[in-house]
Amino acid sequence: MHTQLSKSSLQKRGLPNLQDAIRKDMPSAGIYLFFDSREPRLRNPNQLRAVRVGTHGVANGSKATLKDRMRTHFGTLTGGGSHRSSIFRLHIGRSLTAAGMTEAVQSWGLPEAPTATRLKRREEALEERVSQYIGKLLVTTIEVPGSSSKNNDRAYLEQNLIALLSNMHAPLDPPSHHWLGRCSDKKEIRKSALWNVNHTLQNFDQRFLDMLDYYVLAALGTAPRAKPEAPANWARSVRNDSRQLSFLVSP
Repeated sequence: MHTQLSKSSLQKRGLPNLQDAIRKDMPSAGIYLFFDSREPRLRNPNQLRAVRVGTHGVANGSKATLKDRMRTHFGTLTGGGSHRSSIFRLHIGRSLTAAGMTEAVQSWGLPEAPTATRLKRREEALEERVSQYIGKLLVTTIEVPGSSSKNNDRAYLEQNLIALLSNMHAPLDPPSHHWLGRCSDKKEIRKSALWNVNHTLQNFDQRFLDMLDYYVLAALGTAPRAKPEAPANWARSVRNDSRQLSFLVSP
């Protein structure tokens, strides 16, 4: 599969940052990949490495759309947001604090929002910093339709993409020395070079690349061949990593 894009082709395609992406149309169902304009690939500096992989609708009965999930990660247009609804925001907030880029907030990550006005204001200030950081990340989406289920194609692609990129914590694309994730309190983030925790220690199933090719070609408007099916009982073989909620592109 050759789905990497050079800097010039990325600019021609207009890969948006998250702040712009949520204002545009996007598939109702699919997977997403974030890229950081400050994070080039080591072996090809003209390409950006993926820094997070994710999806939505992998719980039975979930009504959340892809855009719903993206909006939750971004927060509000006024700069607010909720790290209690987005594990991505939670990780970024903790990393900003650990890096000394913002004041620590005692209540960050606790189940209930604080009632004290001072704490609420400090949380809101950190939420704004998180929105500023995450809103600048570039994002691409790939349509992957299907009903909500823990065994759907979206879950299969998400888990295997994370496993491929993290490469059992010898990441295919190591982070730069200044990548914020190096300050994370989660060793999985620091070692995998992804803003992901789950599935970073799994082996990937090489067959997933055929399915990814299918959906990428479909998104590009190329008449794809018959859709490959995920292996039977694939989910059972990877349910060994349950510590978190739930493309390689080119600067």
